[in-house]
Amino acid sequence: MAGLQSLSLFALCSVALLITAAYVLTTAVIQYWRLRKIPGPQAAAWTNLWLLIRMNSDEPFYHFRRRLAEKYGPVQRYGPNRVMFSDISAIPAMYGTTNPIYPKADNHNIPVAYANGTQVLSFIALKDDDKAARLKRNLHSTFTTQGVLSFEPHVDHTVLELVGHLNAAGSSANLAQWMSWFAFDTIARIAFSEDQGFMKQQQDVGGAMQAGQRRFDHWNFYFAIPWLDGILYKNWWVRNSKRPASALMRLALRAIETRKLKGGLGSHHDLLDLYMSSAERDPELYTPAAIIGLTMTTMQAGAETTAFTTATCMYCLLSNKRVLEKLRLEIESVAPANESGWELPSVSVLRKLTYLEACVKESQRLRPTINIVSERVVPAGGATIAGVNLPGGTIVGMNTGGIYHDPSIFGWDVDVYRPERWLEASEEQRVIMNRGNLSFLAGKRMCLGLHVAWMEMRKVVSALVMNFEMELAHPERGLKQSAGIFAAPTDVQIRLSPRRFGRQFIIHSYPRYFWMAIAQPQHSRESSPPIRAPGLAEPITQEPLCKQIVVPPWRATEAGYGRSPRRWTLLLLCLASGAVALNMLIQYFFPTLLGHICHVLALFSVTIKLDNSTWKSKVPDNAAYWLEEHRTALSTMQGNYWNGSDWPTSIQWVSAFMDTLLVASDRSFAYTLGSSDISARSGKSLRSEIDHYLSHVEAFYDDEDVIQIFDAAYDDAQWVVLEWLEAIKFIGEYPKYAQSSHGRANIARFAHRAHIFYNIVQNQFNTSECGGGITWNPALATYKNAITNELFLSSSVAMYLYYPGNTLSDPYPSPRYANVTNTTLPALPRLAKHDPILLRNAVDEYQWFKTHNFTNALGLVVDGFHISHNQTTCNERNEQVYTYNQGVMLSGLRGLWEATGDTSYLRDGYKYIKATINATGWNVHSHSLRGQWAGLGRNGIMEDYCDAPANCSQDNQIFKGIYFHHLGLFCESLPTKQPLVAGVTYTASSGVSATHSSNCASYVPWIEHNARAALGTRNTTGIMGGWWTASHLNKTQEPWLAWSPPKPKGSIDPINEPWLLRQPPWTRQHQRKDLPSDKGTSRSFLNAVDFSKRHRTDFLSRDINDKGRGRTVETQASGIGVRITKEERTVAAKSLSNQSLKEPFFAVYAESFFGIIGKSPSIQLIVERDYKIAHEAPVYVPGDDSVYFTSNVLRSADGSNPHIAISKASRQRDQSWKVQDIPTSISMGNGAINYGNDIIFCAQGTKTEAGGIMVMETKDPYSATTLVDSFHGRLFNSVNDVITHTDGSIWFTDPTYGFEQDFREKPQLPCQVYRFEPETGDIRVVADGFGRPNGLCFSPDEQTCYVTDTDMVHGDGVDPTRVGTIYAFDVIVRNHSHFLANRRVLAMADAGIPDGVKCDLQGNVYSGCGDGVNVWDAGGRLVGKIIIPGGVANFCFTKAGEMVMLNEERVWIATVSDEVQGALLHNLGIDISRP
Repeated sequence: MAGLQSLSLFALCSVALLITAAYVLTTAVIQYWRLRKIPGPQAAAWTNLWLLIRMNSDEPFYHFRRRLAEKYGPVQRYGPNRVMFSDISAIPAMYGTTNPIYPKADNHNIPVAYANGTQVLSFIALKDDDKAARLKRNLHSTFTTQGVLSFEPHVDHTVLELVGHLNAAGSSANLAQWMSWFAFDTIARIAFSEDQGFMKQQQDVGGAMQAGQRRFDHWNFYFAIPWLDGILYKNWWVRNSKRPASALMRLALRAIETRKLKGGLGSHHDLLDLYMSSAERDPELYTPAAIIGLTMTTMQAGAETTAFTTATCMYCLLSNKRVLEKLRLEIESVAPANESGWELPSVSVLRKLTYLEACVKESQRLRPTINIVSERVVPAGGATIAGVNLPGGTIVGMNTGGIYHDPSIFGWDVDVYRPERWLEASEEQRVIMNRGNLSFLAGKRMCLGLHVAWMEMRKVVSALVMNFEMELAHPERGLKQSAGIFAAPTDVQIRLSPRRFGRQFIIHSYPRYFWMAIAQPQHSRESSPPIRAPGLAEPITQEPLCKQIVVPPWRATEAGYGRSPRRWTLLLLCLASGAVALNMLIQYFFPTLLGHICHVLALFSVTIKLDNSTWKSKVPDNAAYWLEEHRTALSTMQGNYWNGSDWPTSIQWVSAFMDTLLVASDRSFAYTLGSSDISARSGKSLRSEIDHYLSHVEAFYDDEDVIQIFDAAYDDAQWVVLEWLEAIKFIGEYPKYAQSSHGRANIARFAHRAHIFYNIVQNQFNTSECGGGITWNPALATYKNAITNELFLSSSVAMYLYYPGNTLSDPYPSPRYANVTNTTLPALPRLAKHDPILLRNAVDEYQWFKTHNFTNALGLVVDGFHISHNQTTCNERNEQVYTYNQGVMLSGLRGLWEATGDTSYLRDGYKYIKATINATGWNVHSHSLRGQWAGLGRNGIMEDYCDAPANCSQDNQIFKGIYFHHLGLFCESLPTKQPLVAGVTYTASSGVSATHSSNCASYVPWIEHNARAALGTRNTTGIMGGWWTASHLNKTQEPWLAWSPPKPKGSIDPINEPWLLRQPPWTRQHQRKDLPSDKGTSRSFLNAVDFSKRHRTDFLSRDINDKGRGRTVETQASGIGVRITKEERTVAAKSLSNQSLKEPFFAVYAESFFGIIGKSPSIQLIVERDYKIAHEAPVYVPGDDSVYFTSNVLRSADGSNPHIAISKASRQRDQSWKVQDIPTSISMGNGAINYGNDIIFCAQGTKTEAGGIMVMETKDPYSATTLVDSFHGRLFNSVNDVITHTDGSIWFTDPTYGFEQDFREKPQLPCQVYRFEPETGDIRVVADGFGRPNGLCFSPDEQTCYVTDTDMVHGDGVDPTRVGTIYAFDVIVRNHSHFLANRRVLAMADAGIPDGVKCDLQGNVYSGCGDGVNVWDAGGRLVGKIIIPGGVANFCFTKAGEMVMLNEERVWIATVSDEVQGALLHNLGIDISRP
C-alpha cells in the first residue's frame, strides 16, 4: 500500500510537471507567434531571461538598445511580449493624454514600498491614472514654471554652500560625489526647509543615498521578470512582517515627526507642507502612508536623477573646452562679474540662456542617465503604433538608445557632443528634437518636478562654470557610468581652482559659506597658510591672487608665478616643428593650398549670408533661361554621343533610360508650346526640335539591344517598360501625333515592347521569401534590392494607367532572338488595358516595400536584403545608399494616387523627398558644417558615394539624373477637373491639389541649386561632369581623400565594385536548394556587363570630373535629368495662388503640419443657420460635451436693437449637434473662457449698460455675476477677449469696437490689455500701444503671451496698410507682479486679420483668419492652414484631436491628430480625453 501511495504521489507530481511544462511551452509559442513579424534577437522572442541577462550585464542597457535599433530598425522585439520603438511618432500613442490610455506595465510595481502592511504612495509606482490625475491637480500649481520660483531661495542656499565647500576642498574633487551630496541637500531643503548635512559631513548621512541605490538595483534586477519580485517581496508575509524601515523611509518618517513638533501644517513653505495641506483637502488620497511615500519619492527621484544629469553635463563640458568657454561667455553676458565678484543670477535670467539649456539637453542625449524603458501595455483590442499593428496586452516602450542617435532627428554627427545642434535646427526640427527628448518622459506621466530639476541644473552648472577653473584629472579614462537602468556617473575626478577677478575671487561675498579673506599675493602655493571661514569646520586654503595686469590668454595661468622653463622648451619645439612643416608646405602643397584659398575667396566675394540664398548663383530665374539651358545640354549630348540609332558607348539599360529622357524632353517642350509667353518664332523652333528628337526615339526602337536586356537582370527589363510607356504618354498628349496614323502605329509597337518586357517580371513577386518582393537577378543568390522593387511598383502602375492594350502574341523581343539564343518562348499572354492585376501588383509591391525596413535612420532607402542560409526572411540588410533608390518609387506613388485617390501615397512621397533633400545638407544652416557629408551629399548638392573619389561605374554615373526625372513625374500638377482616365482614375480636391503644389514648389530652390551645380561642371565642349559638388569645392584639383565620404557601416557596393558579385553572399551556393534555378546563364548579370568599360583614368587632366570614367554620355544625361519638367514645377509653384477655395481643406506649408493634422484629418459642417449665429466666444464644456459661442451683432430689420445671442451646441449620441439659445443677462457677450464649472464672458456693454468681465453659470437659469466693470471708475470700452492664468488672475483686451459699431458710448480709455486679480480686486494695465487689441492666449508654459492686433478693421472700414498682426510678449515677474515685456511680431496674417488666438501643448500658435485657421510654430513660421471658405473669427479646442471653428452662419469641426490638445484647457486642469 505504501508503495502504491508513493507511486501515486510520483504520478501526480509528474502530471503536474507535464501540465506546467505544457502551459509554459504553449504560452511561449502563442507569444512568439503574436509578434513574429517584429524583428529582434531570436532568444528574446522566446524568453524574458534574455532581457534579464542583458540588464544585469556589464554593458549599459542603453548601449545595447542602440545596437538593437541599428540592427533591426525602428521597431525591435526585446522580449516574448515586449516591443520597443525608436520612432518618435510612437510617443503620442504610448504616453499620450488621450484615450485609450496605455497603463503602466507590471514592472512599475517593483519599487513599491510598504509600511505596516499598507502600500505607500509613489509617483513612480502609481499605476492608477485617476489617482495620478488627482495627485497632480493638488500639486500642479506648485510645480509650474512660476510655482517653483518659491523654492529658489532653497536652491540658491545649497548652490552657494556647494561653491564654498569646493573652495575649501583643495585642488581636486570627485564631482560625481559632490553632485549627489548637493542634490540630496537641495531636495531636502525644498522638501523639509532644511538640509540633511550631506555636503557639510561629506558623506551619505544615514545611508539614504545607499538605500536609494539599492532600490534602483533591485528594480533593475527584477525589471524583466516583475512577477518574481511579487512572489518574493510583495507576498502577504513580507508585506506584514516587522522589518526595519529603510534609510529613505526613516528619513521620511523623521521629517514628518519633526514637522509636527515644529508647528505642523502651515508653519513652512515646502513640499512636506504641501503634502500635508493636500491631506486636508483630500484625506482619502493623501493618507499618512501616502505622505510617507511621496516624501520618499521626492528624496530619491528628486535628488539622484538630478545629481546624475548634472555630473554628466559637467563631464561633457570639461571634455569640450570650446563648449565650456562659449557657455561661460553666455552666462557672463547676463551676469557679468565686476570688481565685487560674481552674483548667482535668478532662474528667470538663466532661463533665457539658450546655450546653457542646450548644453544640458545635449548631455542628456549623449550621456543619458535614465536608461529605463518606461513600459506601457497596449489596451485590449490592440492598437496601431507608428504603423505597426500590435495585439492587446503587448508591452511597449520607447528605445531612447535609437532615438538619441537617430541622424534624421539629431543630425549626422550624433556621436559628437555639440550643443549647437539644439540652436541651429529649424523650429520644425527643434520641435521634433524636443519631442524625442524623453529625459523627463512625456505626456500624461511627464515628470512632475521637471521645472525644479531644471532650476537646480541651471543654477549649479552656472555657478560651477563661473566660479572655478576645472579640468578632468583623468580625461583618458572616459566617463564611468553604472550599467543599470539609472546610469549613475561613478567617478568624475577633477582638478579645480577658484577663478579670480582683480583682487577678488570671482564669487561674490555671501554669508558664512563664502567668506574669503583678501590676502596679499604669495610667491609659493605651498607657503599659503590655511584660513578658516566663519562657521566652517574645515579650513579654506589661501590662494595667491592674480596681478592686475593684462596678459595674453596663453600666459594668464603663469601670471604672478614667473616664467616656466618648460614653457620655453615647448615653445622652441613648436617653432622647430613649424619650420619643418612650412618647408614641406612650400615645396609640396603650396600650389594646391593657394588654389583652394583663391577658390574660397572667389566664393566669399559673391556670397556672405548664412542661408540657402547664398548658394544661388546670379543667373536669371525664369522659364526661358532654364528652357534654353536644357535645349543646349540635350543638343550637346546628342551631338557628341548619338550615332544615328544608338549611344554606342553606353550600356543597354542606361540607353533605355536616356531614350526615356529624350521623350520626357519632348513632353517638356510640348508643355512649353502650350504656354502663352512663347513667340511664334520660338514655337516653330521648338516644334522642329520635338520632331527631331522623336525621330531619334523611333530610330532607337529599331536598334535597341533588346536581346541583351531581355536576358539580363529583372531591373533592366523594367527600364524598357518605363521607356516605351513614356513614349506612349507623349504621343497621346501631343496633338500632332495623337490622331495620326503614324502616331497610332508607334503606340501599337511601343505597347508591344512594353508588354513583352513587363511579362518578364509580372509573376516574379515571390511571397515565399521575405514575405514578397522581386529578387534582383535569379543568376545570383536571392537579393531583394530596392531598385528592382521600386521599378516593379512604377512599371506596374504605369502599365495600369498608360498601357493601351496589345493584340500581338509574339513573345520575342527581336526577330533574331530565337536564332541568337536557340530558345523557344511561349506565346505572350493577353493583357487588357487597365487590367486590375496591374494595379494589384503595384499596391502589393508598395505595401511589402513599406513594411520591410528599407529605410535607414536618415529616412534614406538602402540597397536591399540578402537571405541567410536556410532562412526565408530578409535578415541581412545592405546599408549601401544610392541616389536613384530615393527617386524611382516617386513616380509609382504618384501613379498609385491617380489609380486609387489615396492621398497617403502622396504623403509618403513628400516624406521620401524631404529625407533626400535633408541628406544633401540643404537644411544645414551652419556655415562650417555645410561642406560636410550629410548622408547623400553636401552643400545642398546631391552626390553618390563614388562621385568624389571618381570611382563610379558606368551605371552609377546616371543615378542622379534618374532621381530628378522621377521627382519631376511625381510633382506634375494633380488633375482637379478632368481625370487622367475617365472612369478609372481620380481627381484631386482643391485642398489636395493646393497642398501638392505647395510642397512641390518648396523643392524648386533645391532643384535649381543642383541644376546650377551640374551646369557648373561643364568643360569647354559643354559636357557636364559626374561630381556636381566639384563646382563648389575643388573642380581643378586632384580627388582628395578628405572629400571621399566613408561608406555606411554594413554596406556592400556591387554597382561600383562588381567583382564582389563573384563572392559570397552573392554567389548561388548560398541560395536555398529548394528554390528553382534560373533559366540559364544567358540571364546572368555577370555575363551581361562588360567590366572593362567601368574604369578609365585620365592621368593628364587636373579636372576632378575627368578622373575615373570621366565625362561621359551618362554624366551628361544625368545633368539633363535634373532639368526635365522644370517648367511644370514652376507652374506648380504658382498654382497655389490660383486655387478656387470653395470647400474646406488642409493646406500644408511645412512637414510638421502633418504631425498636427494626423493621418486622417477631416472637416465636417455641424451647424448651419441663415444668420450670423457663430462669431466669437467658443468655450468647450466637457461635462456635457457642448460648446458655447456668441453670434455677431444682430439687429432688427430697421437697424435698431443691436444685440448678441449666446448659443449652446451639444453633441448627441448619433454625433449630430443640437443647438439651443441661452437666456442671459450678459450684455453684448464676446470672448469667453472656462472658469471652474462656469464660464467667464466679456460683456461689451451698451450705451445704457456698462461692460466688463462677467461669470455665467452653465446651468439653467444661467445666472451671471459681474467681476469687474471699470478701471478704477473709468468704464471699459468694449471688452473683447479673455484668458486666465494658473495663478488665478484674469487677463483681457479692451478695444473700441463697441463705439465703432454704434452700440457703446465714446471710449474713456486707450486700447489696452489688463490683468485682474479676483481675490484682491487689483486691476492693472499690462500692455498698451495697440490699434485694436483683440484675441490673446498664453503659451503652454505661460512664459509667453500672444496678443492679436486687428487694427486693419476699424470704424472706417478695412485699411490694409494697418496691422493685422500677432504680437508675442515675455511674461515676467518683477517685485511680485506680472508684466508683459519684449514685445515682438510673431506673425502677420496674409488673409484678413488674426482674430481669436490659441496654443496647443507643443507651443504652436493658431489664429482665426480671413481664410480659416492659420497655424504657426513658436518661431513664427507658417506651417499650415485649415482653409474654411469665408474665414474663421474664433475657434476652440475640444476633445484631444478636435477643434470647433466659428464661420458666422456655419460651425465646423476639424478632426486632427490626437496629439493636438489645447494648452489653455490643459493648464486649467480640464480633462479633454476622448471617451
